[in-house]
Amino acid sequence: MTSWARLALSEEMYAVTQFAAGILRLIGLAFALSPAYASVVDRVVNCPTGTPCILLDRSLTGPAQYSDGTLDLLADATGGTLRGRASYQNGPLVGSGQLNGNAEWYDSLTAASATNPDGTQAYLTPTIRASGFTKGPANVQLTFILFGSNPIVESVVLSGDVLGTFKFDPVPIVIGPSGTFNFDLGLSAVAYYGTGSVSATADFSHTAVLTGLTVSLDSAGMMPVSDVTYVSGSGAPYTVNGIVPEPGSMLLIGSGLVAALFARRVHRL
Repeated sequence: MTSWARLALSEEMYAVTQFAAGILRLIGLAFALSPAYASVVDRVVNCPTGTPCILLDRSLTGPAQYSDGTLDLLADATGGTLRGRASYQNGPLVGSGQLNGNAEWYDSLTAASATNPDGTQAYLTPTIRASGFTKGPANVQLTFILFGSNPIVESVVLSGDVLGTFKFDPVPIVIGPSGTFNFDLGLSAVAYYGTGSVSATADFSHTAVLTGLTVSLDSAGMMPVSDVTYVSGSGAPYTVNGIVPEPGSMLLIGSGLVAALFARRVHRL
């Protein structure tokens, strides 16, 4: 099951809502993002219906995790490779609500091209590869957020067995130093309780990773910029093939991610 969202939000605060099942991820930004801004924000939370969410663990270096024999939660965005897990076992929890493993990677990028001068209008198409599964009342949301005067959120919600590559819609950027942009890559693994189920799992601890950052001079992708290179605020290496994972992450990503599940405006590669 998939669903799609594209929204305009204020840069001071934004909310990502999972339209299919009601995920709410709220992150407050108390300052404007600078070109050098880069960060990991990992959180695992229990959100009972009708009451504030309970923060079980949070990390700005990754990972955040919590386990007590019934609950098992993980969020890790270390190095820009996202992992998330939310699970409960051994009987129903009291009341109703949801468990979230939210992994967020923030960074800034400058796209450069020897054949296109600073200030050239262009379009960036991000692609993400993910593997994992859900059982019971659970799902996962992948997001790409481009900040600016009119920030854009692109989102896909998945459930069941997921082994695939997902291409988001092109977003407008400007080539060169004048067009340095800030973005967020996010994964939210969610398990719902109070549904009569004695267990639920959203396990995407096998990673989601950015595998494409192609640039074109038109939104249809018919005028690709073949010599684009990137400089990041975090120092992490990026190419047209996305972020270059840390060596340890490569062992988890695998090489067989070729199937895809798509919502409206998420395209098969």
